[in-house]
Amino acid sequence: MPADLDDFYAALARQADTTPLAGVADARRRGQVRKRNRALATAAAVLLVIAGAGVVTWQRRHAEPILPATDPARIRGMEPVGEPLRLPDGQSWSTARISGTTVYGLSEAGVRIVDANTGEQTGTVNPARSASGSGVDLYAGPHALFVHGGEGAVFHDPVTGARLGKPDHTSGDRLLLHDEVIVERDIDGGLTAFDITDARQLWSAPAGADPLVAFGTMRTGPGSPSQHALPTGDRLVVVTGKGDVVIRDIRTGAVRTTVPAARPDSMYMEAHDGVVYTAERVDGGRWGIRATDTDAGSSVVVRKVADGNLSYFPCGSRRLCIYEKRAAGYVLVTVDATDGRVLREVPAPRGAGDATERAGRIMTSVLADSENWIVVLGEDGRQLADVPGTGGFIDDGNVLALVRDGGTGQLTARAISAVDGRQIDLGTVPALSGDCAWTAGHLVCPTGTELRIWRFVR
Repeated sequence: MPADLDDFYAALARQADTTPLAGVADARRRGQVRKRNRALATAAAVLLVIAGAGVVTWQRRHAEPILPATDPARIRGMEPVGEPLRLPDGQSWSTARISGTTVYGLSEAGVRIVDANTGEQTGTVNPARSASGSGVDLYAGPHALFVHGGEGAVFHDPVTGARLGKPDHTSGDRLLLHDEVIVERDIDGGLTAFDITDARQLWSAPAGADPLVAFGTMRTGPGSPSQHALPTGDRLVVVTGKGDVVIRDIRTGAVRTTVPAARPDSMYMEAHDGVVYTAERVDGGRWGIRATDTDAGSSVVVRKVADGNLSYFPCGSRRLCIYEKRAAGYVLVTVDATDGRVLREVPAPRGAGDATERAGRIMTSVLADSENWIVVLGEDGRQLADVPGTGGFIDDGNVLALVRDGGTGQLTARAISAVDGRQIDLGTVPALSGDCAWTAGHLVCPTGTELRIWRFVR
């Protein structure tokens, strides 16, 4: 039999012109029917593939060319979730926060809690304002919404807004937030910890003869925390007046490790993957950046920098990055935190700024010449992007830049790949009345009387 059925039935049709073979007319009709059925089946299969991919229109979603795949997947667009949450005229949203798939908006009318996947409101909180009229602070985690206002610190259910509890503290106390614990430092340097879900006291430690001068949490993992995210992990870091670096269990207060170091002259302290970074004055009045390895029990000055150059941040496991000003301009120096060995130096034309690291990639928010800039460096230190605007990491491979139009105040949301530097404009955001917030899945912005939520499309 011929390989192509059309050829086979065409041959039969030609034979029918000269030979009165019974049933050839039926064969011809069957061939035509099969040809039409194959075409319809092919079209149906294409429609099924498109429907299975979630495409409901014949038009392309974006005009940009299809870009090579990366891991994590690129951000290719954003789409609105539900209708904006609107306020009466004369009121405006001042703060936006997001945790997981729950959005929080703060205005003069209080806090509104919204499901980021549907845009539906799930709860409210009406915090008391302070007598001085100062604002309200919001921080949200998986277990509680923390509201700091006229009543001090109050914990609420993160979805319904129901009040969970309130720890006792005075206005002079300093509070350290964690996703499960809140740690209070009193004016003398003593510590008290409370459960974040019900304000129950967990432990306390008096100041003693060597009170703390700095405290914080130990960050772990390959990347910096997401924007506004509460710290996680179980290690509380305390630096005492004489320079001891103490690790406590943040849930029980038990001392795990004490490493003698040196008294820091700056209260700026960073802790990442078992190493605590502090700064002290060394020979010639320069700054020395000390790395105290709480796992190995060692402490050493890993870099000396000139006065005015104290800008550093952890940029990987046992790696420290320092912005240094040289005669030819700023450079970003990466050193090994165990011995100070220089691993890399790269130019930093925009200078020093607020930097974060994710999976070996670095994003710096820099204020230069009265304008904000986003600078993105790849894993090899190569500069991938330098754009005007504000923003931060969306995930380990994507950076969000909000680029403002000076005339209208409207912003363009732009995704920058921290893998290869490719940029895609995602959409526009109206003029802001406060800071936006985002996660790997969503963007939320206060835009005057409207609180708007978008979903990132990959």
